[in-house]
Amino acid sequence: MFLKPRFRASFDVAVVKPRLLFLLDEHRQVILEGESFPLLVPFLDGQHTVAEIVARLQGRLSFTQVVAALNQLENRGYVVEGANAPTGESAAFF
Repeated sequence: MFLKPRFRASFDVAVVKPRLLFLLDEHRQVILEGESFPLLVPFLDGQHTVAEIVARLQGRLSFTQVVAALNQLENRGYVVEGANAPTGESAAFF
């Protein structure tokens, strides 16, 4: 698992409904359903550790729910390591 996960720079991320998240890039459109994914969005910017994310979501998601959702995002290639990575316009588009 990544230390400070963030969405790939190529994705436009949109929370459409409380349980629905869209990830869009020039090659694919991904729809993720479930309570966990939209709640994680504000913290997947490469600035928060997994422990910080778990702490911030305490009372809304359990440790297990956070880790399971992050594992799904990582295994599918939707998030990458964000620690010391360029962000915004300086990030590579891939």
